[in-house]
Amino acid sequence: MEIAEVGYFGLDDLPDGVESGTLRRMQEIVEGATQSATW
Repeated sequence: MEIAEVGYFGLDDLPDGVESGTLRRMQEIVEGATQSATW
């Protein structure tokens, strides 16, 4: 894995290609969504 670029985005303006598991984790942290046991 390589980090090619870093940026800051609003949750409603994320770049294309963000994985669904990453989105769920962000919702858990920011919105207090129920945690899932799997990615």
